Amino acid sequence: MGLHIPRCYTILFWVFCLVIGLVVGSVAVSANFIVGFLFKEVYSLFVFRLVDTTMVRVYDILIPCLYNVATVLLGSALVLFIAPIAAGSGQPNMYAYLNGVEMPGFLTLKVAVVKLVASVLVVSGGLVIGKEGPLLHIGAIVATFLGGSRVFRSLGQRREQDPFTYEQHARDLVACGTAAGLAAGFKAPVGGMLLAYEMASRWRPELTWRTLFTCAVVAAVVRGGSALSVDKGTLSYGSLLFFRNEVDFPTPIQEVHWVALLGAIGGVVGSLFTTLNMYLGSKRWRFKLNIPLRLLEAASVTLLTTGLRISLPFLGTCLEKTDHCQGEEHCLAAPGVEELQAFGFYGCHNGTYNDLAVLLNNPQGFVVKSLFTEGPHAFHGVSLVIFCVFYFSMSVVTYGMAIPAGLFTPSVITGGALGRVYADAVNRAFGVKLDPGLYAFLGSGAVLGGLYRFAVSFVVILTELTNTEEQLPLLMLVVIIAKGVGDRFNQNILNHLCVLSGLPYVGGHPESTIKRKGFEAKDVMTRTMTTLDLRERREVIDRALELDETEVFPVVERTGWTVIAFRGLVYAQDLRELLASVDDAENGGVSERAEIDDEKTRLLGENASRLLGSHPPVINEEGEDLIDLSGITKLPPVVIPPDMSLTSIYRLKNSTGLEYIPVVSNFGPLKGMITRDLLVQCQNTLIDPYHVEDRLEKLTLEPYLDRVSYENWLSGVDSLPVMKTAKSFTVAANRQRQPSRRLLRRTTTIA
Repeated sequence: MGLHIPRCYTILFWVFCLVIGLVVGSVAVSANFIVGFLFKEVYSLFVFRLVDTTMVRVYDILIPCLYNVATVLLGSALVLFIAPIAAGSGQPNMYAYLNGVEMPGFLTLKVAVVKLVASVLVVSGGLVIGKEGPLLHIGAIVATFLGGSRVFRSLGQRREQDPFTYEQHARDLVACGTAAGLAAGFKAPVGGMLLAYEMASRWRPELTWRTLFTCAVVAAVVRGGSALSVDKGTLSYGSLLFFRNEVDFPTPIQEVHWVALLGAIGGVVGSLFTTLNMYLGSKRWRFKLNIPLRLLEAASVTLLTTGLRISLPFLGTCLEKTDHCQGEEHCLAAPGVEELQAFGFYGCHNGTYNDLAVLLNNPQGFVVKSLFTEGPHAFHGVSLVIFCVFYFSMSVVTYGMAIPAGLFTPSVITGGALGRVYADAVNRAFGVKLDPGLYAFLGSGAVLGGLYRFAVSFVVILTELTNTEEQLPLLMLVVIIAKGVGDRFNQNILNHLCVLSGLPYVGGHPESTIKRKGFEAKDVMTRTMTTLDLRERREVIDRALELDETEVFPVVERTGWTVIAFRGLVYAQDLRELLASVDDAENGGVSERAEIDDEKTRLLGENASRLLGSHPPVINEEGEDLIDLSGITKLPPVVIPPDMSLTSIYRLKNSTGLEYIPVVSNFGPLKGMITRDLLVQCQNTLIDPYHVEDRLEKLTLEPYLDRVSYENWLSGVDSLPVMKTAKSFTVAANRQRQPSRRLLRRTTTIA
């Protein structure tokens, strides 16, 4: 046996994985340090002075409010005026992109810069959001930048690529970038790889190793950057990663029934978050393009959040400080940062602290640490309820504004507070001794499972975050139950956001839900489509390219007007290139079509010999010039029978990446065609038991395609969508549901 030498493409892929890990890890450390610096050196000066003083002036309250509003408005303005698509976490878009949906303008360096700067600003402004989610988007953009290099594209194009499937090589690299972003945010390399696995529709064994390598590089960079940091205290202010060695949970297997009940509650909370956030998102749709109103919304929510952070601690309780230095003298301290120890503003004397002020005014990492590690008497039950309701409600309101925002950290904190409330309530009601730190940890997993429904990845992420492998069975149980309960109410948050944004994601429904409907291929395929003969007239091809919106055309054989056989599919781009090549051959020069774009002219020249082949494409038949399409007609990798179940079609679509699936009966004539758009329409209108799209269309007064137009405008692909009346919305919706009305003269209705 000879020595196996990897191909240039494989070597380049591994090198790019290394570069992605180095860049994303460095970006994460830098973002943590900047957020920590802004909080410790700027924001905390205003807040700590306000909390400490007993003589409050209007000036002391206005300064933190103005600072928060200024930072959030600056971040929101960067998004709205430079890169509107940088708003949100980017997770739904990545979810759809890894499913095969094209995202022009979404993965650009401009978006990455805006997202990084704006996310640092808005997190520093005290909003109830996280910066870990946007790191996924930034990691994917770094991967796209490397994958867009000429050498990678040329090597990728030389590799075998199945026809009529979406491009996979760049998506593999983006999956590595997505995993790297999460691994950088939570220092969870295995969890990052598993999240990318659960988000992607197509996965290969070699991609697992490449993603793991990328995440390992990220973890090494983050830990190395943290160890080499001159000011580790400042870094901890902007991070969730600094307390993993301080967690020591018990493993009470006998409390499994209490754990299961917490999982069910977490599933309800997660599904409730999805429902409320989607309702607010549909209302926001009416002023999506009104920049002044969106800036006003950001300022109003920031003022509300800051006002509640300052005023709610008056409802808190003054508790005795505890020993946080393991027996050393004069070491009584409140939970959280050492600078936040005096609470005279809320009437707490020396030696006590306001528990609600500690939860509301500490950095997010210290809040998570306090919830996970403090004893049963560190927070009063009423204060925990107030804090849980505040964090849940404000995260519902905040996510969806014109700012970069992640949901991982708010879910962890909300779940942690919920878990402590649950443990305190059970202890009081039944006289048991549930560990509040353990149930805060399990509550975080329950809310994440109920919101995202990614059971495996979040179990591993939380385990890596806190270094608590012994609690893995309990965490697995609570996340699985939360997912199951959440599925009874709605889909996961990413599927709902894809529908709201008009992203044609295929899948998301359990196979059991699809099976209960009993649909087959013949029930969802389009029977009316534009077809071409193997030898077709030039004017018919021109009209098909001009009027039809599809990217492929079925090629059939007819007897009269009856289709007797299916010959294959032809790309619209190949048709355009063939026609241009024919014009060049006839005119002896460059065709008028090719003169439009120099780049297209070059490409058409390169493809002319391939398209023309060894025989002339123009054939004179019965005195009429016909263009022979046999040279560019390709047989699809898969054809399916009309009675194939819809469950098998969805499984086939997501495992192969096929964009077009012909439906053929007994190797005979073409019966129909199934495309991505038809599958999305089917799952949204026929399968979805919650009727999300119909409810959103009623709330937004805009059908699915108008939301697609808005996403294209955000990406800079399409012109600004024009607002329409309710009547025109209905007409557009009907047109979308019945695309067969826009047909050509040669359109064939297949019986």
